[in-house]
Amino acid sequence: MTHVRGAERVVSDQDLPDTTGIEEIRRSVYDETRPYGREHVRQGYLSAGDVLAVVLQSRQGTVDTVPFLQTLALQSQLLT
Repeated sequence: MTHVRGAERVVSDQDLPDTTGIEEIRRSVYDETRPYGREHVRQGYLSAGDVLAVVLQSRQGTVDTVPFLQTLALQSQLLT
């Protein structure tokens, strides 16, 4: 796993629910481990066929789960 700048240590976030219901989309999500750097970073990788979408969200404090899930769901819909 390649890390993005500002997120030196990330783990797979397999507990994050897939709320899209779109079986054609493959999804991998990662969350930065504590202690966070200057910002908390969450990463999502979505693939459909030969198309890859990358979703990165960062913010000081904590990236909230619901907006991250909503972004993943909306991006998944765009890939179908």
